[in-house]
Amino acid sequence: APSSYALEYQNTNTERRLRCYAFLSYPAPTISWVQGNRSIQETDREETRNGVLYSLRSDKDITNMTDTYYYNLHSIFQKSAESSLSVSDHLPKVEGESTVIPCEHGHDTASHDGFSVVWTLHRNAVTSVLASFNGTSHSHQPRVQVNENDFSLRLDHLTADDSGEYLCNISTPLYTKLAVTTLHV
Repeated sequence: APSSYALEYQNTNTERRLRCYAFLSYPAPTISWVQGNRSIQETDREETRNGVLYSLRSDKDITNMTDTYYYNLHSIFQKSAESSLSVSDHLPKVEGESTVIPCEHGHDTASHDGFSVVWTLHRNAVTSVLASFNGTSHSHQPRVQVNENDFSLRLDHLTADDSGEYLCNISTPLYTKLAVTTLHV
C-alpha cells in the first residue's frame, strides 16, 4: 500500500527539529537522513501498526543552521519521496520598510499536479499561516503577498512584530522543500 507522508518544522525556544511522517504503509518504509553531504542518524523515532499497515515518525534535531538537511522516505511499492530544509542568513530590516523573502525553489513550477507553496511565520513557539499558492495566490494577512513567478514573500510596512523565522514550504506528491529565513526588524 502506498504511503502518504508529511514533513514538519518545529521551532521552540530551545530547539529546532524536523519531523518526517509516513502514514499507513506496507511494508514499513525506510527513512534516511543526510546533513550537508553525509549520512546522519535520526534523533528520535516512533513506529505504530494498524493491522499490517505501518505509520512512522522520524525526528532530526537541527544542530547546524548553515547545512541543508535532507530526508529520503523509501517504500518498495512506490517512488521515493525526498525532502529538504535549508536555512538562510538573517535578514535585517527597518520598521516601515518593505522586504522580499526568497523561497529556494530550484526549477519547481506550479504546473506539477499537487504543487503548493505555504508561507508561515514562526515566532515565540507560535506558528501563523501568512500566504499560500496552489495555482492561485491566497494572502491571509493584509500586508503580505506571494510572487507567482518565484514564490517569494513580500511584506509591506514592517513592524517589530514581523521579526521571526519565515518558512517557505513547497510540496508536491513526491517531495517537500522547506526554506527558513530569519527576519529582524
